[in-house]
Amino acid sequence: MHSAIQAKQRVLKLQHLPPVSATATRLLGMLGDDSFSLDDLAHVIGQDPGFSALPSQLILVRQILF
Repeated sequence: MHSAIQAKQRVLKLQHLPPVSATATRLLGMLGDDSFSLDDLAHVIGQDPGFSALPSQLILVRQILF
């Protein structure tokens, strides 16, 4: 519970958040639509270098931790 309170305090102290990328906006829109396919999702993710690098970063973190 203590960490939840700390997290809430940190969020409340934030004064500036970076803008949400166009890719993130598209992904959020797709997730609200039941008709998207995994291929559609992969295509959108593949168009953004930041998002397409994320899976390899997660794999690296997993290898380090486990």
